[in-house]
Amino acid sequence: MTEPFFDLFHAARRIGEAVAIEDALFELYGTAARFITRPQLSVALQVASRSHGELSEGFAQRLPVSASIPTDQFRGISSPLGRAAMAAIALAKRETEDPLVILSVIADEVLPCVQRVYNEAFALTSPHADGPFRVMLDRALEAVDGDFALVTEALNSLR
Repeated sequence: MTEPFFDLFHAARRIGEAVAIEDALFELYGTAARFITRPQLSVALQVASRSHGELSEGFAQRLPVSASIPTDQFRGISSPLGRAAMAAIALAKRETEDPLVILSVIADEVLPCVQRVYNEAFALTSPHADGPFRVMLDRALEAVDGDFALVTEALNSLR
């Protein structure tokens, strides 16, 4: 029995979903950085923000381009896990007043959800057809690991 992999349209929807998630993380970290009073932590969050902006651009470059295929259908959230990740990000954005709370929401809610989104997408990609998407998923998962370390360190220093 062969494993089911994404077809072109499903893969493109997941790439578009990754763009939306990375854009939201870019905004979340940038906003959080403004509420952190310790300069070193603020700069670290700004660097994380920029990293997610670059990941968004990298995913966007992998969206299919064709005059006969409208790309609007590939923009936005397309999976239940993606919706959960965006809900967690929205929750964190509402908590921007208290750095401890926002960082806790990022560590406990946002990052685990985003990690699940990317792990599921990776599992559903074909090593032969989806190589460029897999490369970006690997980079995004590495960024999430780095974010876990950053947020944990930030939480420990603020407590």
